[in-house]
Order: sequence, then structure tokens, then C-alpha cells
Amino acid sequence: MSVAPSGCDRSVEDQMKLLQATWSVIMILDHIHQRLHNNLPDSTTLPNGQKFDLLTLSLFGMSELVPQLNDVTARLQELSFDVSDYICLKFVLLLDPNLQTLGNRRHVQQAQDQVKQAHMDYCAAVHPDIQGKYQRLMALLPELRDLALRGEDYLYQKHDQNDHNRATSLLIEMLHARRHCGRLPAP
Repeated sequence: MSVAPSGCDRSVEDQMKLLQATWSVIMILDHIHQRLHNNLPDSTTLPNGQKFDLLTLSLFGMSELVPQLNDVTARLQELSFDVSDYICLKFVLLLDPNLQTLGNRRHVQQAQDQVKQAHMDYCAAVHPDIQGKYQRLMALLPELRDLALRGEDYLYQKHDQNDHNRATSLLIEMLHARRHCGRLPAP
């Protein structure tokens, strides 16, 4: 984000808040993109024979969310979700002006509006054959956010139940920061 030099500290603070508030939904979108465009398998086996269910990992361990993830993925595929859509949606998700603790909400809103307009223009120019592509992509964002919030809440609850395991990790810091931002309901 570009701001006047006097606002640099605030801009960095806002950037951190935006990342803390949106990392999980961006991670899910990244996973979907990798599945659709780079043939990411649903599971993988390590050389030692241990298997990892990548779908469940992308949902923070909540296997019951896999059908919803598959549904969103299928709808994105139906809309010819491409790399440009992926990049634009990442920025629309990241630039969340509804975050209560932002120092310069107007700046974030303007940046998000610019990305949305560019994406709308792109969809109209490149995919005129897909009726309402832009609106249909935007309509999927609440579902992606819901998947992320449910996954985060699950991880937070699991961590909270394990009093003996109070080790600090980046994941735990991000979960706590997300709650501090006011984006998740208090336990």
C-alpha cells in the first residue's frame, strides 16, 4: 500500500492486521487454485509411507467441510476460474475494509474498489460468454470466508482444550491475533 511518509507506521500496522484477519481464507483459495491449475492431489504419501490428506489439511483438520470445499471448487471450475481471477480474489479478500481495527479504512476500501473494478472489467472483456461471471465469483466469497472461520474456530478450540500444550507457534499467534481483531466470536 502506498501512503504518505507520515503514515508509514500506520500503513504497516494495517497491513499486518489485514494479513492476520485474512490468512486462512487466502490459504483455502490458494489450495483451490493449486488443485485446479497445478493438479494438486487430494492426498500425498511421504517417502516413509505416511499419508497426508491435503484436503483436510487445507480445512484445518475439519474433514466434514470437504463436501463444501468440493462444491466451491466445482463452481469455480464451472466459471473458468483462471489465474487472473485468483489474483483478484486474493486481493479482494486481503483488502477487507470491514476490519474494525484498521487505521485507514478508507484507503483499504479504495484499494479494494479498484481491484473489484479491474476484475469486473477483466471478466467482461475476457469472458463475455460466461453470464454474470464477476457477480458469481463475488457471491462465492462468503462461503470461502465461512470455511476459513469454521476452520480457525476449530483450531482455536482444539488449542484451548490442550492446556498442557501452551507452546507458542506462528499458527497460535495468528489465531489469537484474528480473535483480537474482532473477526471471530469470543469463546
